[in-house]
Amino acid sequence: MNTAVSILLRIVCGLFLFAIRAAAQSDFDRGIAAYSSGRFQESVGHFERALTNGRPSVGVLYNLGNARFRNGEVGRAIAAWRLAERAEPGRGEIRGNLELARRQVAGGAGPEWTQWVRRLPPRRWAVPAAVAAWSWAILLFVGLDRDDRAGHFRRWMNRLGAATILLLLGYSVSLAGTRSAPDAVVVGQGVAARFGPVDESSVAFPLPDGAEVRVDEVRGPWIRIVDSFGHVGWLPGSQVIQIPP
Repeated sequence: MNTAVSILLRIVCGLFLFAIRAAAQSDFDRGIAAYSSGRFQESVGHFERALTNGRPSVGVLYNLGNARFRNGEVGRAIAAWRLAERAEPGRGEIRGNLELARRQVAGGAGPEWTQWVRRLPPRRWAVPAAVAAWSWAILLFVGLDRDDRAGHFRRWMNRLGAATILLLLGYSVSLAGTRSAPDAVVVGQGVAARFGPVDESSVAFPLPDGAEVRVDEVRGPWIRIVDSFGHVGWLPGSQVIQIPP
């Protein structure tokens, strides 16, 4: 009896998961069709449901960003593309769309060097830097008592040491850039940062839709942000979309 119940539960769960995946795929297909017909707002709705009903994928996020951008939602488009880029940093079409959108946002992308750093995140530097460092250490240990009259071994040691230093430097710069890089996107028109975390506080500076900022502190429903010019202000959390590290 227990075996029969267990099998039945597995079948029901399997059918349930299949139905969820089929619904997500169906929403994705409807989103593509609506986008192709120029119904961008409808397309956004289908892609959002595809994300809700199924497992978030780069394809859905990428197309959601396209639909939002064509629908005039620059900030939400940038947020969707950044989430897609986080999953697949090397995709050229995502990077190209981000650069196109960022050109429409005055000063919204942050310093140029942090944009280049984000293309090679710390995890891409860590493995080669570790391999080079360990190889250099092993060769150094092996060569302590080596009689290298021609100097070939020493030259290879120097080259590997220089490569190790460069890789570690690249890792350090990438790590610093990642920590200082914008981790949230402003969404909506007429957004303004305030001097304090209350509605009655005076406006400190305006922020365009799609401006990329760094979250410095969270205090209840308010967040303190730092924009690409180093200006500090407070915003309601509902006016930004945060990008997980």
